[in-house]
Amino acid sequence: FNHRTCFPQQWYRFPVSAETSEVRTRDIPKISGAIKKFLSKYPVRVVDENLHGIYIFGELRFFKKDFGGTFGPGKIYLRFNPARFGDWPSLSVRQLHHEFSSVLMKNHRFPKSKWISSNKGNYVSRDKGRDMLESLGRDEHNYLFKQGFLTSYGSADFENDINIYAEYVFVFPGKLKRIGKRHPAVAKKSKIIKDFYCRIDRSFFFCQK
Repeated sequence: FNHRTCFPQQWYRFPVSAETSEVRTRDIPKISGAIKKFLSKYPVRVVDENLHGIYIFGELRFFKKDFGGTFGPGKIYLRFNPARFGDWPSLSVRQLHHEFSSVLMKNHRFPKSKWISSNKGNYVSRDKGRDMLESLGRDEHNYLFKQGFLTSYGSADFENDINIYAEYVFVFPGKLKRIGKRHPAVAKKSKIIKDFYCRIDRSFFFCQK
C-alpha cells in the first residue's frame, strides 16, 4: 500500500494532519510474527467478517503526536519501529488486540452504560486519551484496580478503558483473573467484555461451552 494515500483524505488535512513513513524491511519478520500471534486468538469467522486489513508503518503521527496505532472501519493501522521508538513484538500484539476491540465495538453493540456504571472512579482524559500519549500508560497500580481500571491509560476514557481490557483478556488472562479476585470492579468489567466477545462468537477460548 502507499503510506501517503492509504487513509481517508480528511485524515491528511488539519487538524488530524496524518504523517507516516514506511516500516523498515528488516523489521517485517518480527511484526509478521506478532500479527500471526494476534490472529490466532480469534475465530476465523470473526476475522473474516470484521477485519479487512492491517497496515504497518515506521512512523504514525496524527494531531502532531506520535501514535502507536489507530483504526478505521475494518482496518488496523500500527506502528512498528524498534530503532526509533523501542517497539517490540509483544507490545505490538497487545496493540493489535487494543485496536481490534475498537473495530468490533463499531460493528457490534457494546453495553456502554453497564460498563461505565461498574466503575468506581471517573475517566481523566479531556482529549480522548491523546493528552496521555507521551507516557506508555500501561502502568498498574492498586488504586487503579480499586476503581476498575487496569492501567493509567485505561482510565483515560470509555473506549481506551475497553481497549486495555481487551489486551488483558487475550494476552494476560491469568493476571486479569488474579486482579479480579481482589477487586470486584475489575471482575465485573472482565465479565462484561468477555460476554461482549462471546455474543459475537462463542468459539472464543473463554466462552463457556
